[in-house]
Amino acid sequence: MKRLVGAPFSAAAALFAVLLVTAAAFSATPSGEVPAAAGRTTEPFGNPSKPGCRAAGFSAGASAVPAAERTTGEAAGERDTLLLYDCERVEPDGFRTVVKAYAVRDRESAEFRRFLKIADPQSAVNRSDFEANLQLLRQSSSAKLRHHDLQGCPPLWLPLCRARGTYYFDGLHPYPVCIADSLVVLQTQDGPWTGRLVKFERPAADRFRFKACFPDRGAVWCRTFDLFVIDPARRIAVLQEEGEPRFRLIAAAESVGIFDLLAWELTELTSGREVLETIDFNALLRPFKLKANE
Repeated sequence: MKRLVGAPFSAAAALFAVLLVTAAAFSATPSGEVPAAAGRTTEPFGNPSKPGCRAAGFSAGASAVPAAERTTGEAAGERDTLLLYDCERVEPDGFRTVVKAYAVRDRESAEFRRFLKIADPQSAVNRSDFEANLQLLRQSSSAKLRHHDLQGCPPLWLPLCRARGTYYFDGLHPYPVCIADSLVVLQTQDGPWTGRLVKFERPAADRFRFKACFPDRGAVWCRTFDLFVIDPARRIAVLQEEGEPRFRLIAAAESVGIFDLLAWELTELTSGREVLETIDFNALLRPFKLKANE
């Protein structure tokens, strides 16, 4: 691994390599199907009556197959792609609009490689942005980085979404979270955002809590995060940021062999409502809150 900016500041970048190693060593594991449980709400998948659009459930390039016959993980069988939504039409001005969503199982596919590359520290964009972030971090404080015991917390987490009762890696918002012993890296559409890890604890076996401070336009922005492990077997968690609050549904990078990727083909921006379920995070976290009040 190529060093970035100073030994203490290269720790987070080194941890990104975990993803690449894990991706190469994935194996058959339980599927990403969601058990009947709190936190799931059902929405219509697209608008089949809209001209040129249809809610789909068949393998791309194959004859129609009911969606129930092809979900994810071990249930995928020989099919590597499942089309979930297909919208293609020509607008009055002649512009061709395409919105397609499809599940990809093949880890060697171009879609999966693009998804995994977002966390690749060797990408020119990530390396450049990360070095710039570290420079801002140094300028925001002259204090040395403090090292913390992560107490078993996985260092790299990948974004999840849910569609038709199944968890997928989120190809629409493909931004990982990295937690090093001294740094926290939140990946965004603008690149990695790096902050100092100033506090880390494990209040319970299924919960981690940490505080990180990020440089932001000449100021320092500090937030506390709670990471709730809602499914230990598949290492699924909810990351809650204090304040509004804001949530992320994530899975440890070691789960790369469990979940398929929900990929998109787009000529226009979309919120993903065509196929994505709205996740009730308060319902998912209710057991943790009840436990805290006992």
